[in-house]
Amino acid sequence: MKSNKLRNLNVCLALIASLGLAGVAQAATVKVKAAPFAYAEGDYPDGQPKPVSTYRVKGKKAINYVNKGDLVGYNIDIPESGVYQLSYSIATEMEEGAEVSFQVKQDSGWETYAPTTVKPQGGWDSFYKLDASAQIPLKAGKQEVRVVATGTNDWQWNLQSFELNKAGELAE
Repeated sequence: MKSNKLRNLNVCLALIASLGLAGVAQAATVKVKAAPFAYAEGDYPDGQPKPVSTYRVKGKKAINYVNKGDLVGYNIDIPESGVYQLSYSIATEMEEGAEVSFQVKQDSGWETYAPTTVKPQGGWDSFYKLDASAQIPLKAGKQEVRVVATGTNDWQWNLQSFELNKAGELAE
């Protein structure tokens, strides 16, 4: 009898969780893998056939050979309008001059957000979580975004992914 009640309770809890009715609102999260990307641009003469390359690190794909001025574009779907905290899974060997920025396509062009300095944490393949220096306002729906190497050093960073976590509502 007791095991039937426990089993029924577990079934009910699983149903509540699957319907999103657990009572605690879950923040919207968008996680984007760096590879594949929609497009890449850049013209630094690093001897690579494309502006940005892809490679595998510990079984995960990432992008590398990112140089000053290079960028990668993504088409993402934002589940709900809001202000999002941006973080990167990123790596570099550069002691200074490495910076990453986030751009969102607007009607009048590209809006740049959160230029953030990237510091070494053990090498080109030592990815770590780097929180961006500012939050990003985004509307629900399809968005075209870019991750840009905005630092002064010729060699910048490698990127495994980036993540947007809803942190608040958009200002009216």
